[in-house]
Amino acid sequence: MTIKAFIFDLDGTLIDAFPAYEKAFRHTIESTGRTYEKGSLETYYGQMDIEILRPMLKKDKIDTELNHLIEQKRNYYLKIAQTAIKTHPCAAELIRLLKERSIKTAIATSGQRSATEIAIDKLEIRPLLDATITATEVTNGKPHPELFLKASEMINTPPEDCIVIEDSTHGIQAAKRADMKTIAVSTGKTPMRDLKNLKPDYALDSLCAIIPQLDKIINPL
Repeated sequence: MTIKAFIFDLDGTLIDAFPAYEKAFRHTIESTGRTYEKGSLETYYGQMDIEILRPMLKKDKIDTELNHLIEQKRNYYLKIAQTAIKTHPCAAELIRLLKERSIKTAIATSGQRSATEIAIDKLEIRPLLDATITATEVTNGKPHPELFLKASEMINTPPEDCIVIEDSTHGIQAAKRADMKTIAVSTGKTPMRDLKNLKPDYALDSLCAIIPQLDKIINPL
């Protein structure tokens, strides 16, 4: 079956935003007088802000403080994102190659719309994307499949004709639950062994490693 669309995660996959996110979460948590536990963000990275902050703050439910802190974290991140985030090698090149082959491309990210727009401009890929969906437009974050299923709808491509590129276990789980093919890349904070445990269709160490295999991935035997 020919792959007709590639759906990309953003943070950790196309860009390295982890240092900026960690700085924003640390600043937010420490503003309350609490201690930020180094390494704690890796456990939840790739999920929505509320699903990250709630366990970090040890909150059983959503309350006024949590909502305020989420907004505080987002505002701080936006202040530093333009200069703090870095693009991964071959990110823009891969998307350009896909467009040359008339393959649809979309981004499905657990990040907010405002932060996503900054990253897209940094990557200089806006004209190459057929759709972008963020946590702002969905109810459920990864590992729920909603983000990927909505991306599939937006680009008018059935899930079975889509392949997802992800760097996190939450993302690979979400793609599989959406009945999509998967490419796991160890470009983020998740070790390759953890990604391989989920049995993705492909497991590669970088976006650059996808390019030589692109024809085989699009048209598998």
